[in-house]
Amino acid sequence: MGTRHETRHAKLTAWGVTAYNDMSTNAPQLRVYQKMEREGSLNFHVSGSIAMNDWAKDRVVDPEPLLAMADEYRSSLFDPIGRKWWCDGTPLSKTSLMIAEYADGGHGVMSCDKTDFDRMIEEAKSGRAVRVHAMGDGTVRAMLDVFEQIRKLYPESISQPLHIAHNGFLRDEDIPRFRRLNVVADFSPVQYYRGTLASGAEKAVGAESMKYFAPIKKTIDSGAHVAIGSDWPTGTRDANPLRMLQVLVTRKNPYEKNADEPLGDTISVEDGIRVMTQGGAYSMRKENQLGSIEKGKTADMVVLNRNLFEIDPDSIIDTKVVYTIFAGKIVYDAAMPRSVSGQ
Repeated sequence: MGTRHETRHAKLTAWGVTAYNDMSTNAPQLRVYQKMEREGSLNFHVSGSIAMNDWAKDRVVDPEPLLAMADEYRSSLFDPIGRKWWCDGTPLSKTSLMIAEYADGGHGVMSCDKTDFDRMIEEAKSGRAVRVHAMGDGTVRAMLDVFEQIRKLYPESISQPLHIAHNGFLRDEDIPRFRRLNVVADFSPVQYYRGTLASGAEKAVGAESMKYFAPIKKTIDSGAHVAIGSDWPTGTRDANPLRMLQVLVTRKNPYEKNADEPLGDTISVEDGIRVMTQGGAYSMRKENQLGSIEKGKTADMVVLNRNLFEIDPDSIIDTKVVYTIFAGKIVYDAAMPRSVSGQ
């Protein structure tokens, strides 16, 4: 477990990543984070999230032992503040709740119930970061209803962001609620372009629901806090921010040159970089420490071989990381990657 985790960290460093949300932290990972920090090899700020349920319901998950021990692992680099619920699966298997009917009928299901909702309210009251996996627009709406209840019961909690990850489908009328309720909209551009995944989604949910597929531009324009998640290593081939940025800016397949129409509204390079840096820091509740190069913040940054504002957006993925700098120290050097990052 430790070696695999450390190898993944080396890849993240080579991709220019210096901070992230770990959206499903287990006991072995807690030990690995602690070990790496003691050895001086944890070159990331990490916000950990303990799994509170199992979306597939194929095994019993008891989070209590892990919750009881998590605070023992808190450090300057690792903060186990999060609580993670899988409130649905994926529209591809009808394990997501949809507002409109699926193409072959029915609205799908959620994997969270009132017991989970009550626990979310309890955790939010205690100041924990409540984070939810929600793909279907029906699931997203149900979770916003729960978060609305949290804000009404504990209005003082409004300064502490809540978090909905994926938002694969999101209705226009629900978008303003993210800003009003201070909920981070975390999008995962695994395949926000015409390809196998998007085609499968359209076949499952139908053309009407596809009108509400990954509306990241509308969400940014609403003034909501937006962040980007990689869904790596389980849901996508890599966590390369440059790949994700190109998808967000072009909404086309980044791996081949094509004349396809963008699948949805594109965003600017500036907005893409902002949600991937400042947006990510806000989702971690570390916006005063991370996310921008400013006096008083930690010196985390990446040096690229090209100016992203001056190149063809269709070639962003071809940009290379020259240096990754963490806390003012070069932790990845493309000229000698093994000697710095241990790859």
